[in-house]
Amino acid sequence: MASASIESSTTERLESRIARATRGRSPALVRVEIAVSAWDPWRYLERACGGRGPWFAWSSRDGNQTFIAMGAVAHHEASGAEGWALSNRFCSDIREQSVAVGFEAHQTPSGTLPLVVGGLRFSTQESSEARTPWAGWSSGALWVPELVLMERGGEGVACLTQAWSEAQEVGDLADSARERARELERPPESGWLRHASRAPRRPSSEYEERVWSERVATALKAIDEGTMDKVVLARAARFSAGAGEIFDVPNTLRALRRDQPDCDVFAVGHPDGSVFLGASPEPLLETRGRRAQTVALAGTVGRAGASEEDEARVAQLLSSEKNGREHALVVDAIVEALEPLSDTLETAESAKVRTLTQVHHLETPIAATLASNVGPVDVLEGLHPTPATCGWPKEAASAWIERHEGLDRGWYAGPVGWLNDAGDSRFCVALRSALLRGDEAHAFSGAGLVTGSTPEGEWRETEMKLQAISQSLMTRPGLENEGGA
Repeated sequence: MASASIESSTTERLESRIARATRGRSPALVRVEIAVSAWDPWRYLERACGGRGPWFAWSSRDGNQTFIAMGAVAHHEASGAEGWALSNRFCSDIREQSVAVGFEAHQTPSGTLPLVVGGLRFSTQESSEARTPWAGWSSGALWVPELVLMERGGEGVACLTQAWSEAQEVGDLADSARERARELERPPESGWLRHASRAPRRPSSEYEERVWSERVATALKAIDEGTMDKVVLARAARFSAGAGEIFDVPNTLRALRRDQPDCDVFAVGHPDGSVFLGASPEPLLETRGRRAQTVALAGTVGRAGASEEDEARVAQLLSSEKNGREHALVVDAIVEALEPLSDTLETAESAKVRTLTQVHHLETPIAATLASNVGPVDVLEGLHPTPATCGWPKEAASAWIERHEGLDRGWYAGPVGWLNDAGDSRFCVALRSALLRGDEAHAFSGAGLVTGSTPEGEWRETEMKLQAISQSLMTRPGLENEGGA
């Protein structure tokens, strides 16, 4: 962006455009889009981590969309039985009550930048666990960021959102946008791997494996008795940084983006300094207009080092009766959830193999044309949780997890993502994830249990999934006021 674009004459023209956009309306929010150079928005990760407000980071698995969102000008806490309905209303109200203008006279607002970001817990029920790392985290949060920086398809754009009232001077909004544009002319240098080191791997204990085996046996007994067809059992692994060290959030995210290229990499920063981040292989929902896409992702086998052996693993996965049955449950449940929300529904005839860094998964793409009165939040409510993260039937599996799992999943395996001005959205299932808080990290993974599952086999699967997040955990020297909370 040239410095000439922020001279006073441009500010006067911007003031005029804001006045025209708000005339005859009473918007609560005014958004100003600013064209910037196509540098990596994640250069601002260090600044986001040092702030006091919430922040959100995203890098799509196709590499076409990376953004960071900082601050909040409107915020919604999602909780209780009416959480979905209230979240839906919040998103609808925000879209109706905001206007967007281009910083430059020739710039037309794209309407594609994230307007609302956030996520929800796996379960809306508050945890009964006495010791939980999720202290301070709500059942869910959606908010409108003050600043979004995005790189998309080789172009950079920033969006400054400000609260507005009729009593406010339009010139004040224009001045704020001009000052922010000046700040964005020179992005900070990337802190990639500066003073960072990999966190040590924490070995599992015999006690943890024994407890896991007992829980798997309890679940398989319930499945044999017909209580449920499938349940997903999750566990957590705790990591500690070395003496005088804390977990390095920015470089952990950069390592995840490098190490897990076929995943959506995300981060949710809490005002208390803790951060939930991960690299999810599972898109939960992507909508463009009335078109919706999701995938059934279930059935897993570990990768092998040699190419011939790895090909044999793929063949093993495709021919496995146990994995095929587990995958079919997820496909059927997603179709059942989407049918009442859709005018048309398309499902791939057969599953294909999705290959990640540590594992192979069975994957079936599913697409729908949504009914005219259905929005993204309605679809999220219908889909979450899928049998890939909960089980089937949903009610029986959820009740079993609440009673027997012994883990506060928090936001793990919940929906995380964003919606834009046009009502389009993208949410992933928050898998391959960890909660970082100072010098402590809690990483999460799970495995689907069906008839034919074994405690040893499912334990190995969770270990492989934990490796996806644990190998990217980075630490750095910490300051005295940055210690574990």
